[in-house]
Amino acid sequence: MRAPRKWSEVYKRRIQKDPNYNKKLHARYRESRNSRARVYDKGRNLEAKRAVFAIFGDKCVRCAFADPRALQLDHIHRAREKRGKAGRSGSALYRQIMLGQRNLSDFQLLCANCNAIKKIENDEIHPVERVTLNETLQGELRYA
Repeated sequence: MRAPRKWSEVYKRRIQKDPNYNKKLHARYRESRNSRARVYDKGRNLEAKRAVFAIFGDKCVRCAFADPRALQLDHIHRAREKRGKAGRSGSALYRQIMLGQRNLSDFQLLCANCNAIKKIENDEIHPVERVTLNETLQGELRYA
């Protein structure tokens, strides 16, 4: 009976056969880890989202649309802070609202359509979105 090989020997042989083995191994690990984390976070975030929507009345303040799949929490006066700041949106923001760390009068619940209309009316569109919107509008004018 052969003695079991050490993992380091097996690993060295695999790297000799395939120089990209290490990258592939880590990619598989990251993918499996991320998919498990996403499933956990999705359920956790959904609970927080539902709780916050309940605080704001579970319907759009402009048109009274009540389907939670299309509802969005909107910053009434969009903060001009840097993108990516902690607690700006998503689960961190929901937690801060539930804990009372954010002022409720700074937010409103809008459906996706009303939120998009508000962004256009108040010129709150991100520069990349503005370019895409202008191209779309020009295309519609050409075909009208």
